[in-house]
Amino acid sequence: MANTLDVPTTHVGEEVAGLVRRLNQTDGVSFVYEVLEVMARRYGLDDAVIGLESALGGGFFRLHRAKVDHDLASRIPAGPRVLFAEPDVVPPDVAQTALDLCGLALRLCIGRHSRHLDRQTGLLTDHSFNDVLEASAAQAARHGWVYTLVVLDLDDSDAEPTADDIRRFGKALCLSLRSGDVASRIEERRFAALLSNSDLDAVNPFLGRVYKQLGPARNSIRLSQGAAAAPTETVDPVELRRIATSRLQPGAHDHTAERADLTASLWEYLELELRLLPPVVHVARIGRRGDRDVVGILTGDPSPTVEASARRIVEAHGLDVDFEFDALRAPAETDQTDQTDQVDQTDQAGDRWPRRSGSLADGSRIIFKSASIESAVVAEVHLAHRDRVGVGRSSAGELRGGAEATMHALAELGIDAPLLLESVCTPRGAVTGSPVRVVLSEAGSGRRYVGIARGETGAEAASRATLGALNGYLDGAPEQPS
Repeated sequence: MANTLDVPTTHVGEEVAGLVRRLNQTDGVSFVYEVLEVMARRYGLDDAVIGLESALGGGFFRLHRAKVDHDLASRIPAGPRVLFAEPDVVPPDVAQTALDLCGLALRLCIGRHSRHLDRQTGLLTDHSFNDVLEASAAQAARHGWVYTLVVLDLDDSDAEPTADDIRRFGKALCLSLRSGDVASRIEERRFAALLSNSDLDAVNPFLGRVYKQLGPARNSIRLSQGAAAAPTETVDPVELRRIATSRLQPGAHDHTAERADLTASLWEYLELELRLLPPVVHVARIGRRGDRDVVGILTGDPSPTVEASARRIVEAHGLDVDFEFDALRAPAETDQTDQTDQVDQTDQAGDRWPRRSGSLADGSRIIFKSASIESAVVAEVHLAHRDRVGVGRSSAGELRGGAEATMHALAELGIDAPLLLESVCTPRGAVTGSPVRVVLSEAGSGRRYVGIARGETGAEAASRATLGALNGYLDGAPEQPS
């Protein structure tokens, strides 16, 4: 490290001097591993571990990013900053200089990271939140991604909230966010939250979660709230913020005692969360019981934890719904007479394709096998039905192609439903890892069926979502209007 590692005239010294110059440019963790590599080359080390105090976000760092097991950890000397080398040939002054530089690198990295966070609350700063808002606005403009901006003023009186008030409210706000939501402290007592994949109907359940997290302190909290939704009102982030701020109304109250309405947009998000529970294979809105919505959940196998998990999810949304749970069973044997009667009944009811809740008319099921994408354009889907495999292909890209290939595979299996592919989208416009929403419409009636799913690839997610929409058709559960 030039003068610092006492090798100023060698090539290695120049390399280490380069590390010093990059201290403020390189990620702190990467810098530590680079130092290990340089010392290993300089001193011919077979192995090396740097140990730094955990307050720096440290711990052990091993040469070549290798694993540190229990046996190795027990041989490393205790101390806030240590270098363990085999063979032990690194001069003490060189080791100390290296450790000082690594500690400095981690501190600089933490400093850069902390600039994005508000010190009192741990939420994003206004500057960083604006970056998120701009990126979200671009997705709304390009892909129609729906989100809502909520602005909250803490205590609309003349009295300034205390540091404890701000810290407590920031923590409650953070704990009230769902996956994909983001919150920020944008002024001294003003906060903002971006609710992903949500219309304005998500605001009251969100406030309910905030008040629930505040606990007894909610009795002394007064809020003013304002909200605006994209892309329905605007896709301009500055204008969206102006609209939400202009709607600030005093007297936002505790919504934990209120029942949120299960509107179409809220149901879409709720359905996805329920489908992501491991044993769940199908979710449907099956009607109302008194003043409550009823949700049917089909699981792959009986699980006593599913109901508790499902109830926690709906309570987090401020909802009060009834559930009907069922588990997959082997289809019962039916004779030809029963099948014929069933087909005749469905035909008389006006359906142009025989069906039965959750399965085809004969009780059989369609099994998803695989989905792949070639050259980012051609999607191929394999489905199984009884002892046959149907293969569908489409060159419409990863998302729409996955849905179209699924429809082609169904047709190849002889399952020709009167359904048309209406739309395929993903909330943030991304493909891999994001939930995909597929809408199928029934020819003639115009009824729409929605499926939402995730997958290892966009093609797989689109295929599974298409089958989910098909399940909605089989269950006779079209999308409900808001």
